[in-house]
Amino acid sequence: LALSRAKPLPRAPGGLAAWQVRRATAYMMNNLDSEIGLAELSALVGLSPTHFCTAFRQSTGQPPAAWLLERRIERAK
Repeated sequence: LALSRAKPLPRAPGGLAAWQVRRATAYMMNNLDSEIGLAELSALVGLSPTHFCTAFRQSTGQPPAAWLLERRIERAK
C-alpha cells in the first residue's frame, strides 16, 4: 500500500510559497489595529525584508503596506 503525497502548492515565479502568503496575510489580518513592520513580517516567513517585500508583491500584486492599507479601509467601510 503506497502512501499518497500531497503536492506542494504552486507559487508565483520569484514569489512567496503559498504557506508564506497565508502566514503573512493572516498575521496582518489578526493585527489590523497594530503597527506592523516589514522586518516583523519578513521574520515570520524567514526572509530578508527586501526579499520579502519583492516576493510579496509578486505573489499578491501589491506591496505589503498597500495590501494592509486596503484591508484596513475595507474593514472601516
